[in-house]
Amino acid sequence: MHLRALTLAALCAALPTTALAQTFAPAVRASIKDSPRDGLGDAFNAAPFEGLLRQTASTEDRAIQEFNLSSLAGATIQSATLSGQVAVNNAFDNGQRTFAFSLYAGNGVAELSDFQISAVAVGTGQYAPPSQSSFNYSFDVTSALSTLLSSGASFVGLKVDCTSEPNFPNILDAGNSRLIVVASSCGNVVSYCTPGTTALGCVGAMSATGAPDASAGSGFVIRASNLDGQRQGLIFYGVDNSSFSPLPWGFSSSFLCVKPPTQRLPIGSSGGTAGACDGELSADFNSFMAANPAALGGPFQGGEQIYAQAWFRDPPSSKSTSLSDALSFVVCP
Repeated sequence: MHLRALTLAALCAALPTTALAQTFAPAVRASIKDSPRDGLGDAFNAAPFEGLLRQTASTEDRAIQEFNLSSLAGATIQSATLSGQVAVNNAFDNGQRTFAFSLYAGNGVAELSDFQISAVAVGTGQYAPPSQSSFNYSFDVTSALSTLLSSGASFVGLKVDCTSEPNFPNILDAGNSRLIVVASSCGNVVSYCTPGTTALGCVGAMSATGAPDASAGSGFVIRASNLDGQRQGLIFYGVDNSSFSPLPWGFSSSFLCVKPPTQRLPIGSSGGTAGACDGELSADFNSFMAANPAALGGPFQGGEQIYAQAWFRDPPSSKSTSLSDALSFVVCP
């Protein structure tokens, strides 16, 4: 292998990811009092007791926090972790103090009805003052969060209930509360890898328009442009790039940037002008998947990541073929 090929392979080795980790802090926090206890919120606890948690025979205080997740609209949640701390406000020895944590569809405003709002349980926690002054919690909330966001929620609330009695008083600490979400944006398209250069000096470049949705039937066009004119070629794709580094492509100066096995889209002509770099190959990924739903293990689900690249002939060169750069994109739910 030539030194140039080794250098390009090293540059291409790190493939991109469209999944991003985002950290959210509470945008809303409040403690709601039910006194006398009838299961309904009656009043808000004043500052500095916005995180108060307490339960006695006559009074219950539940703490809520709401996270503004509007930036995740249309995203596919790959993972979500809710973490934070409950700390003692008074170290009375009233035995083991236990708590239930749940998520609900919020609206960005603390309301008394949040006390009894319908919510999805995500975990429990406990500690025993005075020997313990706090406890940390961490829950995988991927499923619950995905369900709430897909139903249209832009704010997601955390509600904490005391489940032991007597249980007093405690504070849900907003300073330590975090919701870490790894999400990929629907249709997010990223170019990666180094393209080959043909004998004419053409460098194939991949792009896309529309949004990938295998159930839509049409509308997501993958395109390779700046190709040698009047040459045959095709676009191919794969679904797995884990632990894969681009590989030299035969005797070409190109690199294979999509991990096998791959599925090819229909072969075509680049059009344009012979001897010029104005050729183009294109294919509608949605239409192909609608007609071939089982291609390469489909049908695809929302959030799956696909990798695509173009192959085309380069007959003036002894290398005979060339490859473009590559695209990574996420299928819409």
